[in-house]
Amino acid sequence: MTNLHKIIDKLKEKVSCLEAENAKLRKALEVAKAKLGMNSSNSSKPPSSDPPNGAGGKPLDNDRKRSRGGQEGHPRHQRALLSPESVTTTIEHLPNKCTHCNEKLERAQCDPEPIRHQIIELPKIEPDVTEHQCFSAKCKNCGKTTKAKLPADIQRDVFGPRMKAMVGLLGGKYRISKRGMVELLSDLFSVELALGSISKMEKFVSNAMSAPYEEIRNHVHSSDKVHADETSWRENKKKAWLWVASTLKGVLFMICSGRGKIHAQDLLGKDYTGIAHTDRWRGYDWIDVEHRQLCWAHLIRNFQGIVDRGGGGKNFGNDMLKLTNELFKQWHRYQKGQIPSKVFRGRMQRLRSRVRSRLHRSLKSGVDHVESMSRDLLRLEPAMWCFVYNEGVVPTNNRAEQDIRKGVLWRKVSFGTDSQSGSRFAERILTMSETCRKQKRNLFSFMTHLCEDFQENKPAPSLLSVN
Repeated sequence: MTNLHKIIDKLKEKVSCLEAENAKLRKALEVAKAKLGMNSSNSSKPPSSDPPNGAGGKPLDNDRKRSRGGQEGHPRHQRALLSPESVTTTIEHLPNKCTHCNEKLERAQCDPEPIRHQIIELPKIEPDVTEHQCFSAKCKNCGKTTKAKLPADIQRDVFGPRMKAMVGLLGGKYRISKRGMVELLSDLFSVELALGSISKMEKFVSNAMSAPYEEIRNHVHSSDKVHADETSWRENKKKAWLWVASTLKGVLFMICSGRGKIHAQDLLGKDYTGIAHTDRWRGYDWIDVEHRQLCWAHLIRNFQGIVDRGGGGKNFGNDMLKLTNELFKQWHRYQKGQIPSKVFRGRMQRLRSRVRSRLHRSLKSGVDHVESMSRDLLRLEPAMWCFVYNEGVVPTNNRAEQDIRKGVLWRKVSFGTDSQSGSRFAERILTMSETCRKQKRNLFSFMTHLCEDFQENKPAPSLLSVN
């Protein structure tokens, strides 16, 4: 009997071990299924990562799909005519005789305002080549030869500022490869270049952008409201990160090796005292929660992910989605002027109490990922409501997510950068491009001016003030 008891005890111990291992495997399987079910609607994954049929692989409803082209009743869009000052050549067409009675018509009989039809054509493009010829002369007195030298104000470089600015834009904004630029410049401008020349011009442009880049960095550090975000990057085939900080006047891009606190401080400034719109990433935890606004659009995706995951957390996810929908309903009404500020704040205060109460109840739900998220949100709870008490603060971080998209497209086409100098060029040209776009400035004009001043050792033009 004693041996039998020992065998039973060993079997019980083995069953306990197998049950523990089974529970561990079930949990791992649940996590794996949750990851497989992630898409742009329930996580931070971009829409470009969704399957062809859309988020979640749901089939498209062909019965409800709109037909191609303009929809019935849509407002007409027509190209606006250019002003008379912008017209290069004007050709007048006058009626010679009346189509009804054949009477001869004179110029004075025509309407003062003609029907205008404009044809826009590109000019014939030829490179503007300036050749400096330095002659040598032999002295009759001493018989020695003297060669003329280029004046000090003549650049020694082969290519001019507009050429360099064009190369910077083609590679930086339009994401054309170096070989593609060589072919494009040859086809369109009849300029033959080597790959090495492209690299030298990009280096020149990168150095020229250094001063306005620092101007934008200082602007971000002193701004009272900033939207910040980050995404993965590749530098020299190693993991890196692309950061973005966006304000109403400018956009700052920064490529660095990490995603931690020191990198966020480098982006926003170690002593930043404004209000930062961010997600829940812990790299931003050094910012006071009273000066931080969490992105509710990001939270919606988190809550939807919990619903899609199913199990015991589904009720929590649905409850939080209902509360979030109420938040945005009241926010949109407030933005449209349908409710006054006092009423809006009162409703948000009551909604805040409901959200806090629901988060506290979920701490004892017994679902690990729900309890973890609830603890994190309660820790950051004041940062969820900063938009209620500060004018100009919004409940989403959409501005940064939209601006960083330009860097994501660069990464998809070029797979990142190959060196630190390449990263400096990328972050600077992205900063110039998006800041000029935000200010509705002509990027090529600014970059040409920038290259001209840098070549002549003049102060760089300001990226924040339009001259």
